[in-house]
Amino acid sequence: MLPATNYASLGSIDLVAEDLGYLRPEVIELKNHYHLKGMKVFQFMLDDGFNDLEHSYFYPGTHDNETIKGWSDSLNEEALNKIKKIVDEKLPLNLAIIKFCLHSNASDVIVPVWDLLEVDNEQRFNIPGEVNDTNWTYRVSNMSLVEKAFKLFYKKIDVNELSLNPFKTIGKDWLLISAVKDGKINTMTASWGSVGVIWNKNVVTVYIRPQRYTKEFVDSADYFTLTFFDGYKKELGVLGSKSGRDSDKIREVGFNVEMINEQPLFKQGTMGMVCKKLYRGKIEPTGFIDVSLDVKNYPDHDYHYIYIGEIESIYVNEKD
Repeated sequence: MLPATNYASLGSIDLVAEDLGYLRPEVIELKNHYHLKGMKVFQFMLDDGFNDLEHSYFYPGTHDNETIKGWSDSLNEEALNKIKKIVDEKLPLNLAIIKFCLHSNASDVIVPVWDLLEVDNEQRFNIPGEVNDTNWTYRVSNMSLVEKAFKLFYKKIDVNELSLNPFKTIGKDWLLISAVKDGKINTMTASWGSVGVIWNKNVVTVYIRPQRYTKEFVDSADYFTLTFFDGYKKELGVLGSKSGRDSDKIREVGFNVEMINEQPLFKQGTMGMVCKKLYRGKIEPTGFIDVSLDVKNYPDHDYHYIYIGEIESIYVNEKD
């Protein structure tokens, strides 16, 4: 067993236990002792159910398996019907399985690019124990094919297609304001904001108190994003009450980031907006006509900063 002092010296690095196949008791003991994440593979779980994903890396298939297309083509009707009951039948089967993995409660999901592109077993990446001329030789010839496949998950819509009740979507269901700074993502929950038009631009307006860690990220970036939700109130409560200064709160609640145009949205959301920052101001106490609002909302005089962002793109997460 790895000495605890050596393991601790690795810091916050995530180690993953490849706990596939036959496992001796010592392997399970080691994994549990160090609280390591394990691996789960869709192809291996169809019979026993998709359980214990929370602390696992979830794969549709790995480099040592058949491709999803090759595997599914060989399944009997009973097995195929099992899959069709749990996946989105509007998508090709390989993408439907990938989407199932992405929307699971797994801590992390890794998608082999050949499964994204519906490659069959003739281009299988590796056959363990076999010496041949094709193992480990697969390459993607056209990255535009990858982008095209991803667009089947996240549909970009025109702003004129937007159907949104701000009183419910913002005030009742809440949203996440997110931005990137020095390669790190931070986010915060908000229930105040608006969508509208100013300066002949389609915009959103959000409000951030000066002590919020996310403010540093929004201030330093040219863009911020909004992710809207249906449910997930418990998780949004954590993201609104805890600071990213002190912990990895995104990982804590099990949310998965999807980078679109180099900006962070969340796979658990129903819709996301990428917004270009146009204006920053501040609520001033001298501006209150109804001074009771000042007294009620700002007992500590921590007046919100106002951010107006132009909506550059909108994405709908078509889960259903």
